[in-house]
Amino acid sequence: MAVTKRVCIYTEEDVANHKSAKSCWITCRGKVYDVTGFVPDHPGGDDLILAHAGTDVESIMKDGDSHDHSDSAYDMLEEYVIGRLGTEATVVRDGTYT
Repeated sequence: MAVTKRVCIYTEEDVANHKSAKSCWITCRGKVYDVTGFVPDHPGGDDLILAHAGTDVESIMKDGDSHDHSDSAYDMLEEYVIGRLGTEATVVRDGTYT
């Protein structure tokens, strides 16, 4: 029997509530990442990552003029995935659909 993994679905509001150095979440390509532990090690500085905390970073990560990222940066990001971005209709809370 195949083992299945439960995937947490978060809303944009959930992510937006985590925008500090003590709890830093971002989204990219439909996934939610808790990058709190990476903030002090971010090569561009913690202020840059915190400026985008609680938001989607896909466009800023692709922006070659301001902050271009290598393929390895995207690979490293996968270490911090905690779930997927959904809508309020797809989020299960307390065992019931909202």
